[in-house]
Formats: sequence, C-alpha cells, structure tokens
Amino acid sequence: MLNNRELASAVILFAAIALVCSTRGGRRGLFDVLKAAFAPKLCILWSVYVAVIGGAEYELLSVGFRYDGSIKDAVVWGLIAGLPIYVKFDKAAKEPGLLGRALLDALRVTALVEFFVNLYVFPLWVEIPVQLVLLFIGLLAAFANVQRSTPVEVRSFLNRIAALGGLALITVASLHVATHWSNTDWRHTALSFLQPLALTVAAVAVTAVVTIVAAYEVALAVALRYPLVGSPPTTRHRVALILGLKFDVKKVATFGGAVSVRLRQAESLASALAVVRAYRDGHFGPSDWPGMATTEM
Repeated sequence: MLNNRELASAVILFAAIALVCSTRGGRRGLFDVLKAAFAPKLCILWSVYVAVIGGAEYELLSVGFRYDGSIKDAVVWGLIAGLPIYVKFDKAAKEPGLLGRALLDALRVTALVEFFVNLYVFPLWVEIPVQLVLLFIGLLAAFANVQRSTPVEVRSFLNRIAALGGLALITVASLHVATHWSNTDWRHTALSFLQPLALTVAAVAVTAVVTIVAAYEVALAVALRYPLVGSPPTTRHRVALILGLKFDVKKVATFGGAVSVRLRQAESLASALAVVRAYRDGHFGPSDWPGMATTEM
C-alpha cells in the first residue's frame, strides 16, 4: 500500500500527464515519447533492468530482508532512483567515474537525510501542496544555477529557501521519532534503509555491463566500418577489437576514425591486435603502430 507521500507524488504525476494530454499537441508529443521509449531495442534494455532489479529483490527477500512493504518500496525505488542511474549507460561510457559516483551518492549523508525525512509522512492534504512548493522551488533553483546570467543573490536566495524546506522536514521527522521512539519498528526501519543501498549496487552493476555491451556494439557495427576507406572489416578485426581493448569502456566508446582504417588494413590477427593495443596505449600516429606500414592515409 502506498503511503501518503507516494500517493501525493502519484497524484501530482497523473495531474501533470492529464494537463499535457489536454491539448492535441501535448497528446501527440507524449505519444511520440512513449513510442521512442518502447522501441524494440529499448524494450530489451528495460527487460534486462527489470530482470536484474527483480532478481536482486528476490535474493534480498530470500536472505531475510522482507518487511511490510518491501516489494512496493523496491518498485518505487526502481522507478524513481534506479532508472535514472540505468539510463546513464551511454554517458557512463565517456565518463568512467560516473557509476562510481552514483554508488557513493547512495552512501553519502544526503541519503541518510532523505531516509530520515521519510520516517514521518504528512497527511495527504498536506503532502500534495508541500511537494508542489518544494518541486517549484527546486526547479527554480536548478534553473537559476544552470543559467549563469542569473544574479548571484537570486541563486543564493533560492538555494537558502530549498535548504530551509529540507531543514523543516528534518525537524518534523526528528520530533516524530523523539515522541514515538518506543513504538518505532527498528527492524523495519533498518531494512527499509539497507534495501535501497543493495539495489543501488545491483543497478550500478547492470548499468556497467550494459555500458560495455553498448559501447562495443557501436564500435563493431559503426566505428569499425567508417570512414569508408579501404577494405571492409573481417572477423579477425572484430576479434582484435574485442580482445585488444580489454573492456576499457572509454577507449571502446572513442574508437574510430583513422584507427579504424588502419585496423582494417591488418592482414593477420597479430597485426590487428598490435594496432588495437597501440591505440589503447595512446599511440595515435601510424608510425607508432607496430607491424604496420607507415604510409600516410
């Protein structure tokens, strides 16, 4: 069963969708977004994500992490917190530290604060306006921080307002915990804190795997074929690319151009591996690639 905070978020979300669907252009735009989001290849990605997070939750339940509402919390976490991590797989290919930061974020003080605030939930008639106000302030603060033309005073004021809102929620939660200390189910509380941490590890792991697979797919299907100079790639070139880069996701994601042309000129697996290893080690000039002719392209 959803608590009042989750119900309030659902009400706001469905109200926003209804507002978008109230116009013909909005309905068409929403349909286009959904059509793109559920394209066949993306459906495979969503299926992998659901399978991994579902499997992780099943394992958690099997080792004793079951508490009242654990499955519901896992679903809500998967949609609100886990999915934003997962969809960054393309960005993670060019920023190797991104997934590590996502994992650390789950362990930072902010995670403890969010968990602490959620110990107390307002009545629904309070949650809806509070969430709307905080959402509005948060969007204004984010927009002001992105737009550097915004005066510093305005950015500081909005950031202070957002901080005061968070402080108010922490204060209310603190008072609630202090007055209901003896009635608090601490096992439920501890498990509801630990479960998102475990699911974050699963989300980061599956995102890392998808990042590598997606980067190799682009490198093999696109980057290795272009530019259209010389012979097309063969199996030995693909094998050399896979083995030679040793799953260095950043190198895989940036592979292409002249290196691709030189790799396709390799007439043996050994020489192809030499090209890939030289590229991996940062040697970009043709004269630096062992076993290859130095003739300029």
